[in-house]
Amino acid sequence: MAGARKGAPGSLTASDWLQAGYTLLATDGMRALKIERLCQQVGATRGSFYWHFTDMASYRSALVASWNEFLENDRRSLAELEDLPPRERLSKMMSALISPQHWTLERAMREWARSDEVAAASVRAADVRVLRAVGKAFLDYGFSPEEAQLRAESTFAVGIGMLHLVDSTTELASSDRQERFLDLMLKR
Repeated sequence: MAGARKGAPGSLTASDWLQAGYTLLATDGMRALKIERLCQQVGATRGSFYWHFTDMASYRSALVASWNEFLENDRRSLAELEDLPPRERLSKMMSALISPQHWTLERAMREWARSDEVAAASVRAADVRVLRAVGKAFLDYGFSPEEAQLRAESTFAVGIGMLHLVDSTTELASSDRQERFLDLMLKR
């Protein structure tokens, strides 16, 4: 989701417009989510926007629907990881968080959730699901339920904080911080 694809007016898809919106939300906040800014982001005209969406309200509805699709895919991905050893499972969860698509989308939705209750409810539901999965990995590693919960909450909080401290996923992916952090969280 690093940015929408630029091209001839007829080459843009609704997905390109949605990705542009998530990018604007993540980098510039809710106020940036305007048709004019979206057109600049994708290098297209208002006509192209209206080819895919009737108005800004329908566009925002499509953003929420897209987020819900992402959450469903995310839910399936977490379920697929469940059979992995706990440390490997945690490492893969962390890697997924710093993937460009996830990173941009996560920042965008958290920004949107600050001013929209529907978005906030979706983010809270996603947070609960991820916290459960991370907590289960710590529990499976051998920590007590209380310790697993504390470590899950700490890991989750650090992950969310990293979304806002780092300017790009390149910084996150190019460092060994992820594995070093995981080693720290798994120490007894």
